[in-house]
Amino acid sequence: PELAVAAGTGGTPGAATAPAAGPGDPGPTPVRLVLSGPATERAGFGAAWRFVTTPGNCYVLGPAAWHPEDWQLLDETCLAAPAGLVVHAEFRPGESRLALAPKDPFDRSNVRWLGVFDHAGGAREHGEDEEHGGDEGRVRDRTHEEAFLRTDSAGRPEWQIDVPAIEGFPRTVKVVFAGPAPHARSVLCGVESWGDKGARQAEVTVQAFQEHGIQEEK
Repeated sequence: PELAVAAGTGGTPGAATAPAAGPGDPGPTPVRLVLSGPATERAGFGAAWRFVTTPGNCYVLGPAAWHPEDWQLLDETCLAAPAGLVVHAEFRPGESRLALAPKDPFDRSNVRWLGVFDHAGGAREHGEDEEHGGDEGRVRDRTHEEAFLRTDSAGRPEWQIDVPAIEGFPRTVKVVFAGPAPHARSVLCGVESWGDKGARQAEVTVQAFQEHGIQEEK
């Protein structure tokens, strides 16, 4: 029920043991895991979490796959985190259990990017504003966005929305209108769709607000 695969093993099922250390050994083999969610079908096997390594490769990792001191921290962090949390782990030479990377094992950039258009009054993850100060650690708490007509890298017209700085992600997102595109250079709009697919493509679907000037009552 538990799988642990070191980088370069070709995804072979089973517990992959890193090679024993030798002369010139590069050291631990890094493993990047993206939290997918709890492994809910593991009746009788205890708690475990489902992680994705690369598209199409998903692994169930429970306490037997981790060093005991790392499992407790991992389990507590995953309980408080939404899907998308990146976990940096490693196989150490001669060991068959995963260990958390000694420096910055949890990367919440994915989480912040997935929540960049959330409007529920703060960050996507509880307590994230306190942990990450400044523009990068926050999402905007407002009920609308402003889109601008610009040009893309090829010089073609493209509607875009500016987003906060998040390490590893762009500062603008392409806009797709759910209805006709407005005849203007900028427009206020509401987000209609921004999920995993949109986040991967940096593309958001919006509905342009209808603007009406002040009209005199008759």
